[in-house]
Amino acid sequence: MVEISIDPTEVEWFELGLSLVDRPSHTDNEYAKRIFKSHYGVNPIVVMKCWSMIHSLTLKASIKGMKCCHLLWALMFLKAYQTEMLLSSVTKATEKTSRKWVWLIVEEIAALEEHVVCVCLIFASNGYVH
Repeated sequence: MVEISIDPTEVEWFELGLSLVDRPSHTDNEYAKRIFKSHYGVNPIVVMKCWSMIHSLTLKASIKGMKCCHLLWALMFLKAYQTEMLLSSVTKATEKTSRKWVWLIVEEIAALEEHVVCVCLIFASNGYVH
């Protein structure tokens, strides 16, 4: 597995994500980016920001011990909504471990909604705000 720092860069997320699905990061860059996004649903920069926000905004003791791969497992789950058995075979972890981390992190991602989802459309010509 790829060595990764405590506060991973976009490149480190990219390399880790590809290594988790047994794909080399030295392949054609555009192809490798498509592989990453097809497995995790987002680009490495989004993963990096998500990781940073989870760590800076959460107060839950339950995420102590969370590793970078756990976030990628959760994103992989959200992308394909795989069964526990399939996800655990891809992640090379037990079903119990996969389930624990995937659902803890899915809840953390959902809790980010108020910090990242903001849609404000102002239609001044119609006189209303939506």
